[in-house]
Amino acid sequence: MKTAHRVTIPSDLDSIYSLVGKILQEIEGKDFDENSRFAIRLALDEA
Repeated sequence: MKTAHRVTIPSDLDSIYSLVGKILQEIEGKDFDENSRFAIRLALDEA
């Protein structure tokens, strides 16, 4: 089952890094290979 989330992120690095960390933790338990996890991390860092 896919779940979508809408989040408003304040413009401060601590909030951004906290959300990125939560997203990365969430994908760890899913069926993503290492390259896919890296691509997601890279996309989040660039966003």
